[in-house]
Amino acid sequence: MCSPQKENGYTPIANEIMEVIAKTKLNGTQFRILMIIWRSTYGWDKKSHELSESFIAKATGINAKQIAREIRELFERSILIEISPPTFSKGREIAFNKVYTEWNEGAKTLTPLSKATTTGSELEGTTGSELVNQKNNIKNNIKNNSNYVSVFDHYMTLNLKRHRAYTKDMQKAIETAMKNNKYDEEYCKTLLDRHKQVVEATKNTDYPVKERGLAEFFGQKVYGAKHLICSEYEEGGKYYEGYIGKEQNDAGQVPVKKLKVDAS
Repeated sequence: MCSPQKENGYTPIANEIMEVIAKTKLNGTQFRILMIIWRSTYGWDKKSHELSESFIAKATGINAKQIAREIRELFERSILIEISPPTFSKGREIAFNKVYTEWNEGAKTLTPLSKATTTGSELEGTTGSELVNQKNNIKNNIKNNSNYVSVFDHYMTLNLKRHRAYTKDMQKAIETAMKNNKYDEEYCKTLLDRHKQVVEATKNTDYPVKERGLAEFFGQKVYGAKHLICSEYEEGGKYYEGYIGKEQNDAGQVPVKKLKVDAS
């Protein structure tokens, strides 16, 4: 017989957080992600914990791709904090940002029902200033890394080379391409889509284009040239003009212009 009892274990959440969460615009998946984050951190008297997207997907019963998409938005809204990125040996370390005035999309206007502050028993050992300082120390990494991980997630959906995990080399390569070539996150994904298209178009020819790993695609230069490999998939680039641009022009379509943003 099912008979849950607090004596068998419970997760301490400050009332103020619960009241603010009730007013925060979250979809069902995002709310369920937060439940797992709270259970895996506050439920074990921790501020943060290593949590893979596959673990959260299994714990919620939600598709891993949907989890990746929604958890990325929670990072972008500063509701979650990435303490450290995933590596070959461990998952991403995640913390819940209880400083709700830092949340994006209108969270600063939220007012809890009561003025009660977090008590030591509710979140023992965690203060607002500690988490803010921790967040400030890594805020540049959090701001940019969510975009880099998004590019990695997209790459993994294309069934090119099967990377085991997101690495610092990949992050450095994507960052290089964004800063040097003035790409944004979506244009990086567009270049990857084009790479997949060219690989498929040439796989049964005498000169097939090989699949490039993520770090190689964005971070390495073409042999004997100064431009990055990914540049060949821009409008005017070798592979774009040789395959994609030609197909679009034959169909009477106008190629999309390259996006220019300041990624610094």
